[in-house]
Amino acid sequence: MGANETQIGGDHYKTGGEEHWDRVHRLGLDYFQGQITKYIERWKKKGGLQDLHKARHFLDKYIELESAKCAKKEDQRAVGMAPTRAQVDEAIKAAAISHWGQGAAQY
Repeated sequence: MGANETQIGGDHYKTGGEEHWDRVHRLGLDYFQGQITKYIERWKKKGGLQDLHKARHFLDKYIELESAKCAKKEDQRAVGMAPTRAQVDEAIKAAAISHWGQGAAQY
């Protein structure tokens, strides 16, 4: 007998004829998405308002983690966009040569 044929507890995880864990797997949801949808789907049948608070708690943590990842990516992008000291020196040298001619390269 498979795991889906054995129901431990109520039927609050089987929405629309599909077990929640099967839906999470089919949709490729991550851990937090799975937890959030679990509590949202079952709140009327099992935990009531407390399940909505649990869903929000998971969502708050998910937002916190994703915000940190976005900030880190922006920092990395900013670092990647900033020219190195050597690039700045080369740009100044090129500008000087362009403006004053080849003799400016020695400065």
